[in-house]
Amino acid sequence: MALYIFVFAVIVEVTQLLGLIRFLGLENNPLARIVLGGVFDWIDIGCYAAGCLVICIVENIAGKSNQQADA
Repeated sequence: MALYIFVFAVIVEVTQLLGLIRFLGLENNPLARIVLGGVFDWIDIGCYAAGCLVICIVENIAGKSNQQADA
C-alpha cells in the first residue's frame, strides 16, 4: 500500500512540474489548487519516500510482533 501512495504522490508532483493546473485553467480554483498543488519540489518527493519507508518499517516490525505473539 505504501508503494501505491508513493506513486500517487509522485504523479501529483509531476502534474505540478508540468503545470497541469495552468493547462486546465484552474489556477484560480481553490479546491483544484489544494488537490493538485501548485509548486513542484524535489524535497516533497523525498519526504513522501521517507514517510513510505517509515510505514514499511513499522508494518514489518508490527508483523513480526504479531507472529511472535501467535507462536
